[in-house]
Amino acid sequence: MDILKVVKYQIHAPTILDFLKYFLAEVLGIHVQNRAETRRKQEFALKHNQAKKEKAAGAESTQSRLHVRSNRFDHVELNEDKLDDDAKVENYLVEKMAIYLAKMCMHDIELSARRPSLLAVGSIYVALKISEQLKKKDLINSAVVCRLLKKSKMKEDDILDVSQKVLYLAQNFDKELPGLDNLKNTHFKLITQLL
Repeated sequence: MDILKVVKYQIHAPTILDFLKYFLAEVLGIHVQNRAETRRKQEFALKHNQAKKEKAAGAESTQSRLHVRSNRFDHVELNEDKLDDDAKVENYLVEKMAIYLAKMCMHDIELSARRPSLLAVGSIYVALKISEQLKKKDLINSAVVCRLLKKSKMKEDDILDVSQKVLYLAQNFDKELPGLDNLKNTHFKLITQLL
């Protein structure tokens, strides 16, 4: 410890992205790793979605869109390799969506003044809700919410409050954050390809 004081080493405060990585792993079993691994996940997800689209174009799907399966986030699977391909793509969608929302929060004056841990939880909650609506699947339920509350040690009202603000920001991105086209182009295009 004395050496750290002599060299005046400063430990940085955790950012929203640091908390996001922790909560994604602990609550949903989604591990955000290095760039090479993220690139591998991205390539896999895009190839998988392209193959599904080609298959769907070749044959009519007999599966009803109203079919609801049990929520796979009920029990966190710590080993992502055991997940089926669709679940891996869903995980990557939630990961990218949460990162996109978290980065948006860092650019908003009101939200950037909030605790980064709260913003991370709010970004995950909104990412799950958006992904749920876009994929027409149940991704969030009481078990997921309970784990989110337990791991974050936050009040549900605080999470819902910040989540509403994050959702508003996502819905009004161009109006609220004009000129941040790079953020939108980098993330939004990929997210739409994952659907």
